[in-house]
Amino acid sequence: MFFGAYPTYVQVPGFAAYAAAKGALEWYLEAARKELRREGVRLVLVRLPAVATGLWAPLGGPPKGALTPEEAAQKVVEGVLREPPPEVLEV
Repeated sequence: MFFGAYPTYVQVPGFAAYAAAKGALEWYLEAARKELRREGVRLVLVRLPAVATGLWAPLGGPPKGALTPEEAAQKVVEGVLREPPPEVLEV
């Protein structure tokens, strides 16, 4: 399980390096899935909406409606435990 990001959430000043890292992660997973699929390894990319964490401090705090970390964790657990697990879990 890997945590990506919705592109619209990271296209703001101060998040360029974060956005680049998340974009690179998505392309890595595309290639790695093909390499590992025959071995039965499943890789899940999780995209969450805003979660109320310190990540948002440079912008003055999380956006309205941000999930609490506990809510986010619950949604992730519910999503990745589906059979078969999705390649991309968008919460």
